[in-house]
Amino acid sequence: MLNNNTLYDLLAHPFWEEVMFIENNNWVQYISQTPAQTKQSFLNCVLEGFYPLTALSPVIYQRVSALTEGKTKALSQQIYQTELGQHPLLKNSVYLNITHARQFKELIESLMPDLSLPTPSQLSYQYTQENNLQHASLTQAIAMAAIVEYNAPKIIHGLEEFVAQWQTHCKIPSAQIKRNFMLEHGLLEGNDCEEQHIAMIEEILADNKAEINEAEFKKELISFKLRYHRLLENVYNKITALYFLKQAA
Repeated sequence: MLNNNTLYDLLAHPFWEEVMFIENNNWVQYISQTPAQTKQSFLNCVLEGFYPLTALSPVIYQRVSALTEGKTKALSQQIYQTELGQHPLLKNSVYLNITHARQFKELIESLMPDLSLPTPSQLSYQYTQENNLQHASLTQAIAMAAIVEYNAPKIIHGLEEFVAQWQTHCKIPSAQIKRNFMLEHGLLEGNDCEEQHIAMIEEILADNKAEINEAEFKKELISFKLRYHRLLENVYNKITALYFLKQAA
């Protein structure tokens, strides 16, 4: 069920294809030549483009856990707690009980000296409400978990490529960058061993095969993608406005 196909592809959007990934990216080089205020606005857009999705992840697994028992409940609880920072790979590290959403925010803030960005709490709340997890069926909740986990390795690659470009063009020292979000997820996201999240979601899919409605599952994948792309469209429009503002100046 967890196949590599367009139904699962959350990242087929200009925000990821033109702003984050390196192949077709002209934005980072362009923004690197703008004033500090424009750079800050751009990084705030990058924050808004992913923070609501990573903040949603523990809520998804909380819902899966509430609707299941046994192995699925244990696996979803483990991922839920990991997303909340309760199981850092380095035990008792400074990131203990620091949510992954907050770690992502700290990563983006570390890309400029003394940068403090507002937490996109309202945007994240609205996005969570749109996904209606408090009323989601087991099929819908597992579909959301599956699409997030399928895209997670590519998301981490995109973040790594974005940070590498930003560091190069803006000449940011490596010691300044708070990479924990990328480093930990680089190990957690994948399917090489049973402790990685794609392997876990595949176990959840197999364990609940009889309960999952295929038509509802497919419909939720499409709906989830549309909801995320609506969020990205607003963010991308703000990024393009930065270009037109500079051209008009």
